[in-house]
Amino acid sequence: PHESESAMLDIFSTSATDLLTTLDHNLAHPTDSRFQMSVAYDRVSSEGVVEFKKVSREHAMNLLRSLDQTLSSYDRDANSSIPEDNEDQHRIGLGIYLIEDGTTEPGLND
Repeated sequence: PHESESAMLDIFSTSATDLLTTLDHNLAHPTDSRFQMSVAYDRVSSEGVVEFKKVSREHAMNLLRSLDQTLSSYDRDANSSIPEDNEDQHRIGLGIYLIEDGTTEPGLND
């Protein structure tokens, strides 16, 4: 949400906490690791950046919509037919973010 700085800070803190919690879990439980992967290249042309942003946004939105549909069918707030059980409730999700660093001078990252 771009409506308020406060809402953006809430999202920032939740996202940062989620990633750090996942990394911490994976270090502590290597045989029961949580999904945590990324794809990044460091010598991409400007044209490639534009295309990657377009394609990754489309794929990410399609994936997130599909996952939202699946999760909502199991969420008690979204699906009142699921019986209440305070002992059986979990927070789960998948976060996706874009990695982008500015232009670098030749030889700096060699």
